[in-house]
Amino acid sequence: MTDRFNLTGLNTEVQYYQYALELVTDVFDLNCDDDMREQIEKSARHLYGLVHARYIVTTRGLSKMLEKYKKAELGKWPRVMCEQQPLLPMGQHDSPNPSAVKLCGAKCE
Repeated sequence: MTDRFNLTGLNTEVQYYQYALELVTDVFDLNCDDDMREQIEKSARHLYGLVHARYIVTTRGLSKMLEKYKKAELGKWPRVMCEQQPLLPMGQHDSPNPSAVKLCGAKCE
């Protein structure tokens, strides 16, 4: 999170970017009213999600997801014909928040 290369271009996509980054990296030290803090926390969640989306498509991120898939850490498909196939997370959109991530089984598609 502190590597500036990973954060390139995100300052234009996240409101209260600097405060959000400080909150995510646990150095946030600003006394503000509850409404402002809520906005900063929302921005921090958005920032974290954007950085995570970048990480997950790297070689290291994909290998971590493969490990989770092999261990069925996200659960197993309950349909009998799918023979306990491990679940995969699948985003419906490239942009954040239009819909929740779905879990799917690769065997029955």
